[in-house]
Amino acid sequence: MAILDSNQSYTFSRYFELGFEASELAQEFGYGLTRKTLNLPESPSELDRLQELRDRIEEVLPFVPLTNELARREIIISRVVTELIQVLQ
Repeated sequence: MAILDSNQSYTFSRYFELGFEASELAQEFGYGLTRKTLNLPESPSELDRLQELRDRIEEVLPFVPLTNELARREIIISRVVTELIQVLQ
């Protein structure tokens, strides 16, 4: 069953306003979605609170609908920004 109307035009931001799970949108376009941890370059500086931040975020992620922008900001982005402020002071 299609979740998007082929007679409608959608902007990128409109997809998120619809409230569908990311996996449903991926499937609509013939793709799959796999969530996994990325291994990105790391800072050589000592970040002693990084593991604690990672643990707090990963602990709540299964309970947060990431299709909701407010939830993403509150749960992920605000915690990271707050931690950055603490580290950079």
